[in-house]
Amino acid sequence: MPHERKMYENITFLANVEGSKPTVLIGKTIATFGQLGNSMKIGGRVQAYVINVYCRHLFNENHPRNSLKHYFFHTASEYFLGKWKNDEARIWWRKKLIRVSLELEKHIIFRCQTRQISSFICTWYEARLQPMDFNAFPAVYPKVPQQDNNIDCGIFTMKLMGWCPRNPTPIVFSPKDVPDARIRYAVDLMFSHYNTLDDEKKRVKEFRL
Repeated sequence: MPHERKMYENITFLANVEGSKPTVLIGKTIATFGQLGNSMKIGGRVQAYVINVYCRHLFNENHPRNSLKHYFFHTASEYFLGKWKNDEARIWWRKKLIRVSLELEKHIIFRCQTRQISSFICTWYEARLQPMDFNAFPAVYPKVPQQDNNIDCGIFTMKLMGWCPRNPTPIVFSPKDVPDARIRYAVDLMFSHYNTLDDEKKRVKEFRL
Protein backbone atom coordinates (compact mmCIF):
# COMPACT_ATOMS: atom_id res chain seq x y z
CA MET A 1 0.00 0.00 0.00
CA PRO A 2 2.84 2.54 0.66
CA HIS A 3 4.00 2.12 -2.95
CA GLU A 4 0.47 2.60 -4.27
CA ARG A 5 0.04 5.69 -2.11
CA LYS A 6 3.27 7.14 -3.50
CA MET A 7 2.10 6.55 -7.07
CA TYR A 8 -1.25 8.11 -6.17
CA GLU A 9 0.45 11.21 -4.75
CA ASN A 10 2.51 11.54 -7.94
CA ILE A 11 -0.61 11.29 -10.11
CA THR A 12 -2.53 13.91 -8.13
CA PHE A 13 0.49 16.24 -8.08
CA LEU A 14 1.08 15.92 -11.84
CA ALA A 15 -2.60 16.79 -12.34
CA ASN A 16 -1.69 20.34 -11.33
CA VAL A 17 1.53 20.46 -13.35
CA GLU A 18 0.68 18.68 -16.61
CA GLY A 19 -3.09 18.67 -16.42
CA SER A 20 -3.74 18.62 -20.17
CA LYS A 21 -1.29 15.85 -21.00
CA PRO A 22 -2.81 12.43 -21.83
CA THR A 23 -1.92 9.86 -19.20
CA VAL A 24 -4.28 6.93 -19.87
CA LEU A 25 -5.09 5.60 -23.32
CA ILE A 26 -7.12 2.41 -23.46
CA GLY A 27 -8.40 1.63 -26.92
CA LYS A 28 -9.54 5.00 -28.20
CA THR A 29 -10.52 6.39 -24.80
CA ILE A 30 -8.24 8.97 -23.19
CA ALA A 31 -7.91 10.63 -19.80
CA THR A 32 -5.40 13.36 -19.01
CA PHE A 33 -3.34 13.82 -15.86
CA GLY A 34 -5.75 16.56 -14.80
CA GLN A 35 -8.85 14.46 -15.38
CA LEU A 36 -7.48 11.40 -13.59
CA GLY A 37 -5.75 13.20 -10.72
CA ASN A 38 -8.51 15.71 -10.02
CA SER A 39 -11.15 12.98 -10.18
CA MET A 40 -9.35 10.76 -7.70
CA LYS A 41 -8.04 13.33 -5.24
CA ILE A 42 -9.87 13.58 -1.92
CA GLY A 43 -13.01 15.64 -2.51
CA GLY A 44 -12.76 15.32 -6.30
CA ARG A 45 -15.74 14.58 -8.51
CA VAL A 46 -15.13 11.78 -10.99
CA GLN A 47 -15.13 13.18 -14.52
CA ALA A 48 -16.79 11.47 -17.48
CA TYR A 49 -13.44 10.87 -19.22
CA VAL A 50 -12.29 8.78 -16.26
CA ILE A 51 -15.53 6.79 -16.34
CA ASN A 52 -14.89 6.22 -20.05
CA VAL A 53 -11.44 4.72 -19.60
CA TYR A 54 -12.70 2.65 -16.67
CA CYS A 55 -15.47 1.28 -18.88
CA ARG A 56 -12.92 0.32 -21.50
CA HIS A 57 -10.68 -1.24 -18.86
CA LEU A 58 -13.54 -3.40 -17.54
CA PHE A 59 -14.58 -4.28 -21.09
CA ASN A 60 -11.07 -5.54 -21.87
CA GLU A 61 -10.74 -7.35 -18.55
CA ASN A 62 -13.82 -9.47 -19.10
CA HIS A 63 -15.83 -9.17 -22.30
CA PRO A 64 -19.62 -8.90 -21.77
CA ARG A 65 -20.21 -12.13 -23.65
CA ASN A 66 -18.29 -13.88 -20.87
CA SER A 67 -19.00 -11.74 -17.83
CA LEU A 68 -22.68 -11.08 -18.64
CA LYS A 69 -22.19 -7.53 -17.35
CA HIS A 70 -20.49 -4.29 -18.36
CA TYR A 71 -23.06 -3.55 -21.04
CA PHE A 72 -22.20 0.12 -21.26
CA PHE A 73 -20.76 2.06 -24.14
CA HIS A 74 -19.00 5.41 -23.85
CA THR A 75 -19.81 6.19 -27.52
CA ALA A 76 -23.52 5.38 -27.24
CA SER A 77 -24.61 8.98 -27.80
CA GLU A 78 -22.50 9.27 -30.96
CA TYR A 79 -23.89 5.96 -32.15
CA PHE A 80 -27.47 7.12 -31.71
CA LEU A 81 -26.73 10.50 -33.30
CA GLY A 82 -25.33 8.79 -36.36
CA LYS A 83 -28.48 6.74 -36.84
CA TRP A 84 -30.97 9.60 -37.16
CA LYS A 85 -32.14 10.02 -40.72
CA ASN A 86 -32.22 13.84 -40.94
CA ASP A 87 -30.55 16.89 -39.44
CA GLU A 88 -33.66 18.11 -37.63
CA ALA A 89 -33.97 14.88 -35.66
CA ARG A 90 -30.23 14.83 -35.02
CA ILE A 91 -30.30 18.36 -33.58
CA TRP A 92 -33.27 17.48 -31.36
CA TRP A 93 -31.49 14.41 -29.99
CA ARG A 94 -28.27 16.37 -29.41
CA LYS A 95 -30.18 18.93 -27.33
CA LYS A 96 -31.78 16.11 -25.37
CA LEU A 97 -28.38 14.58 -24.63
CA ILE A 98 -26.99 17.93 -23.51
CA ARG A 99 -29.98 18.44 -21.21
CA VAL A 100 -29.48 15.02 -19.63
CA SER A 101 -25.75 15.72 -19.21
CA LEU A 102 -26.48 19.00 -17.45
CA GLU A 103 -28.87 17.25 -15.09
CA LEU A 104 -26.24 14.66 -14.26
CA GLU A 105 -23.67 17.41 -13.72
CA LYS A 106 -26.02 18.88 -11.12
CA HIS A 107 -26.01 15.46 -9.45
CA ILE A 108 -29.68 14.74 -10.08
CA ILE A 109 -30.13 11.04 -9.43
CA PHE A 110 -31.22 9.15 -12.55
CA ARG A 111 -33.29 6.10 -11.69
CA CYS A 112 -34.05 3.58 -14.42
CA GLN A 113 -37.77 3.32 -13.75
CA THR A 114 -40.55 2.22 -16.07
CA ARG A 115 -40.82 5.56 -17.87
CA GLN A 116 -37.11 5.72 -18.63
CA ILE A 117 -37.06 2.11 -19.82
CA SER A 118 -39.99 2.80 -22.13
CA SER A 119 -38.28 5.91 -23.49
CA PHE A 120 -35.10 3.95 -24.14
CA ILE A 121 -36.98 1.24 -26.04
CA CYS A 122 -38.83 3.88 -28.06
CA THR A 123 -35.57 5.62 -28.93
CA TRP A 124 -33.97 2.32 -29.90
CA TYR A 125 -36.67 1.58 -32.46
CA GLU A 126 -36.87 5.16 -33.71
CA ALA A 127 -33.16 4.94 -34.44
CA ARG A 128 -33.87 1.79 -36.49
CA LEU A 129 -31.37 -0.31 -34.57
CA GLN A 130 -31.35 -4.10 -34.55
CA PRO A 131 -34.72 -5.50 -33.35
CA MET A 132 -34.54 -6.71 -29.77
CA ASP A 133 -36.94 -8.60 -27.53
CA PHE A 134 -36.70 -6.22 -24.58
CA ASN A 135 -39.32 -8.18 -22.67
CA ALA A 136 -36.71 -10.90 -22.25
CA PHE A 137 -34.58 -8.55 -20.13
CA PRO A 138 -35.88 -8.26 -16.55
CA ALA A 139 -35.41 -4.97 -14.70
CA VAL A 140 -33.33 -5.47 -11.58
CA TYR A 141 -33.14 -2.98 -8.73
CA PRO A 142 -30.62 -4.44 -6.29
CA LYS A 143 -30.07 -2.85 -2.91
CA VAL A 144 -26.68 -1.17 -3.10
CA PRO A 145 -24.65 1.06 -0.79
CA GLN A 146 -25.09 4.82 -1.10
CA GLN A 147 -22.71 7.72 -0.57
CA ASP A 148 -23.39 10.10 2.30
CA ASN A 149 -22.46 13.29 0.41
CA ASN A 150 -22.75 14.82 -3.07
CA ILE A 151 -19.08 14.30 -3.96
CA ASP A 152 -18.37 10.57 -3.90
CA CYS A 153 -21.13 9.43 -6.27
CA GLY A 154 -18.60 8.74 -9.05
CA ILE A 155 -16.54 6.45 -6.82
CA PHE A 156 -19.66 4.53 -5.79
CA THR A 157 -20.68 4.30 -9.46
CA MET A 158 -17.31 2.83 -10.42
CA LYS A 159 -17.52 0.35 -7.58
CA LEU A 160 -20.97 -0.79 -8.70
CA MET A 161 -19.88 -1.02 -12.34
CA GLY A 162 -17.47 -3.77 -11.40
CA TRP A 163 -20.18 -5.74 -9.61
CA CYS A 164 -22.85 -7.92 -11.21
CA PRO A 165 -26.40 -7.27 -9.90
CA ARG A 166 -27.21 -10.92 -10.58
CA ASN A 167 -24.55 -11.91 -8.08
CA PRO A 168 -26.28 -13.17 -4.90
CA THR A 169 -23.33 -11.93 -2.83
CA PRO A 170 -24.11 -8.37 -1.67
CA ILE A 171 -21.57 -5.68 -2.36
CA VAL A 172 -19.63 -4.52 0.69
CA PHE A 173 -18.64 -0.88 0.38
CA SER A 174 -19.20 2.17 2.55
CA PRO A 175 -18.15 5.85 2.71
CA LYS A 176 -15.18 4.97 4.91
CA ASP A 177 -13.79 2.87 2.03
CA VAL A 178 -13.77 5.78 -0.44
CA PRO A 179 -10.25 7.16 0.30
CA ASP A 180 -8.64 3.78 -0.35
CA ALA A 181 -10.82 3.28 -3.44
CA ARG A 182 -9.59 6.60 -4.87
CA ILE A 183 -6.00 5.40 -4.52
CA ARG A 184 -6.76 2.03 -6.04
CA TYR A 185 -8.70 3.36 -9.06
CA ALA A 186 -6.07 6.00 -9.86
CA VAL A 187 -3.21 3.52 -9.70
CA ASP A 188 -5.06 0.68 -11.44
CA LEU A 189 -6.03 2.88 -14.41
CA MET A 190 -2.62 4.51 -14.64
CA PHE A 191 -0.77 1.19 -14.67
CA SER A 192 -3.39 -0.89 -16.43
CA HIS A 193 -1.71 -3.21 -18.92
CA TYR A 194 -4.29 -1.93 -21.41
CA ASN A 195 -2.94 1.61 -21.01
CA THR A 196 -0.57 2.03 -23.95
CA LEU A 197 1.08 5.25 -22.72
CA ASP A 198 4.18 3.57 -21.30
CA ASP A 199 6.16 6.82 -21.13
CA GLU A 200 3.58 8.30 -18.77
CA LYS A 201 3.69 5.21 -16.57
CA LYS A 202 7.45 5.64 -16.35
CA ARG A 203 7.08 9.32 -15.57
CA VAL A 204 4.76 8.62 -12.65
CA LYS A 205 7.07 5.90 -11.31
CA GLU A 206 10.19 8.07 -11.49
CA PHE A 207 8.65 11.36 -10.42
CA ARG A 208 9.97 12.84 -7.18
CA LEU A 209 8.06 15.50 -5.26
